Amino acid sequence: MLDLEQLKQELTAPVKTVKLQAIEAALKDTASSELLSLLEECLLIEQDPECQLLLQHAIDQNQLKIFDAQEPVFPLSQIIQMFPASSLQEQLNLIASIKVKDIKASRPEITLPSLLAVASNPVVASIVVRKFRRFWPENQLAYLEQNIFSKCKSLQLSCIKTLVQLFPQSLKTRLPQIVHINDPVIRSLAIWSMAKHFPELAADFMNDCLEKGDQYNRLTALQICSTIDFSLIKQSLLNLITVETNAEIFKLACTVLLNNPDKEVPFIILGIIARTTQVKADFLRKFLGSYCTNLELAGLCDDFAAYKKQLNEYSRRLQAQTLVYNLLVSYDNETASEQEAILRHLNYNITDPDICTAVDTFVGKCQNEELKAKLLELLAKNVEIMPEHEELLSDSIVEPAKELREAAPEETQGTAASSVLPDLPGPATAETDREALQIKELARARFRRTPEIKASVKKVLDDPASSDALVHAALKAAVYVELPGYSERAEKQLLLETEAYVAAGLEYLAKFDWDKFHVLVNRHINTESILIRNVLISATSKAAPEYARFLIKHQLESRDSAKRTHGLEATVQMDFSYIFPDLVAFLGREQEVGLIDSCIAIFLANPKLDSLYAFIEIEEKRPELKKLFADARQRLHDLLISSGIAKEKEIESFITRKAAEKVSRKASMEQAKELVKIKNSLKWKSVSEQTDVIDWQKPALYILGALAGMALLFMIFGRSAPAKPKAKSDQVAAENVRSAIPRDQIAPPIVDVLPGLPKPGDQILMQLQKFYEGNQTWLAQDESGRHLLVVLPEPETFIETEFIGVEVDEARYTVSGELVIFAR
Repeated sequence: MLDLEQLKQELTAPVKTVKLQAIEAALKDTASSELLSLLEECLLIEQDPECQLLLQHAIDQNQLKIFDAQEPVFPLSQIIQMFPASSLQEQLNLIASIKVKDIKASRPEITLPSLLAVASNPVVASIVVRKFRRFWPENQLAYLEQNIFSKCKSLQLSCIKTLVQLFPQSLKTRLPQIVHINDPVIRSLAIWSMAKHFPELAADFMNDCLEKGDQYNRLTALQICSTIDFSLIKQSLLNLITVETNAEIFKLACTVLLNNPDKEVPFIILGIIARTTQVKADFLRKFLGSYCTNLELAGLCDDFAAYKKQLNEYSRRLQAQTLVYNLLVSYDNETASEQEAILRHLNYNITDPDICTAVDTFVGKCQNEELKAKLLELLAKNVEIMPEHEELLSDSIVEPAKELREAAPEETQGTAASSVLPDLPGPATAETDREALQIKELARARFRRTPEIKASVKKVLDDPASSDALVHAALKAAVYVELPGYSERAEKQLLLETEAYVAAGLEYLAKFDWDKFHVLVNRHINTESILIRNVLISATSKAAPEYARFLIKHQLESRDSAKRTHGLEATVQMDFSYIFPDLVAFLGREQEVGLIDSCIAIFLANPKLDSLYAFIEIEEKRPELKKLFADARQRLHDLLISSGIAKEKEIESFITRKAAEKVSRKASMEQAKELVKIKNSLKWKSVSEQTDVIDWQKPALYILGALAGMALLFMIFGRSAPAKPKAKSDQVAAENVRSAIPRDQIAPPIVDVLPGLPKPGDQILMQLQKFYEGNQTWLAQDESGRHLLVVLPEPETFIETEFIGVEVDEARYTVSGELVIFAR
């Protein structure tokens, strides 16, 4: 039976073809009183005549099934005679009463033309096409082809589906026209058909749909995923699971994965679990168990117990890597008390071999010589004999970022455990200053989240006399002890000059007031502060991974070597599979050998088959670094085998297949040049969802306001005196003057200049996307992919999709935080 909640969402969707598919599914489903009630409820609110007719038909058929009533059965020849005198609902019910055996026995090549001739209503004709689909005669192919672009959506869908299933060759030359139709269901059918002629190109369309499409494009694409080779769309499915927020689409994507067992997928899912939200992580942990069961049943692992052991080892490495990075990445900007607590925590955990390895890796990239010396001292003191991990039960998988947190005594709820923490050698500091003692106590919140600490944090934040330094420490502690309700305090920190204070405010808002953080984040996107950039990435990596990826990509493409270095370091906060394309692009252009080595180390820490082929391609593109990438490829090859991800034969088969795909894709692009052009220009958004991106922009309101104002002036002053006709050029100039909207009406003046705000005289390249006539502004996208508004001197002389260079006269933010550029 169908999920009625999901069915209701589709029956009330704003996209007509989605509703039509849902009605078709309801007609095929098992009858029930619940389904009948849902259909009747949807019929009451349905406005479209086509959907109304089909909903009523679904209700009639459901009632017949519930009450086990039998429709009168007539021979097909008699049905054809009865058709002209029957109502539309009667015609639909007559078609539904036809049995499959009667269709086969009636010789459809003879009877079907007669039935189509009397089925004058296109909705009824669509039901005829659906009923006869399996036995559609070739002599009626022209009927299907002439209705590919029918204005009746139900007939169009029925004809295209029949062509895709029975006559795919007839669609080959029409694919560019069909895929260009801005409808998610029809476009998914075009991709399905494309897969039969150009599989690699179809996969490219599917990947774009999954990554760029709105919810209805993603939903319909997932429903036809089985028509495309899983290996061609695996990465996009995993990316979708990383970023998807719609529960229905997320679960459907997981179902597609579940039906395609692959030894590499569990490793990637572990990476997603370690770096996603708690709700999604909980679901994926259960899903991972089911996936591994399917993997075992599929017989893809010769020794499944050994494979699961390797999964556990990888999970422990992930959690160690994440823990060490999160502790040390902001070490330079922490207070002395926080630095002491961080090193004490590491000292306690250093005997864990995975933590030890993660610290050793961090030392290799550490720029702070003082910190590096302390970490080397910790490593040197580490005992030679490491404690062995307890063997896990055969059916268990380590959950990332869990065991190590519990291992630290200061993180437990009790206070007695803190006494066993070893102290680092060094001179004792006698702190007599009360505020310094408070800050030191608050710093312990990271590792000891007790009610007493929480009360101390609350006391500081409730006291209006608390200093900026004390509030800074309290806000950081509030994140660890889960203390919401102090967004105003956090916002005030953003107005201070000290970057550590700003970072603490942003971190607090990201945790407890996401909407406010989301508005403010764009103001800091171009900040020079490594600390603030790190907070932005860590804050968005789980809740909005696509934004964190954008921030990291922005740094990897920077001309500043320090920013590129930080971009590479920040990748540990992201699922490697998700940022894989950006790292491949980085290796393809980076000139500093040290940064190339650092990037290769990231690939080796996350062994993946696609990385192997990426190294092969980079070797070809960069012959001057052939030896470097050849060595990296060999090391990765050995890691893939030792980690259990792939065997030697599987690696050889994978490389051969990827090479064949490359050749086939190139051939497809030569044969289907028009499809390639269309792919690069498609808008993956349903017509019904193409609403204004900026909430406050409502051109209709401006127009209504203008009309109301004109009416008021007319009532007060009466009719104006007749004026002489102006020359055309003068008329245009006057219209431009009249259409100008005061800047303050679009966005308030900037009081404090914020980091990242474009300055007067700055040059920005952007692509225009949509013109809002009411306030004469354009929605545009700059080179970095950021959306903004631009007010041009002569806005109506430009066209959509046009690239223009703009010189900034002034930049402001709207009340909702959107950037507005007033051009010269």
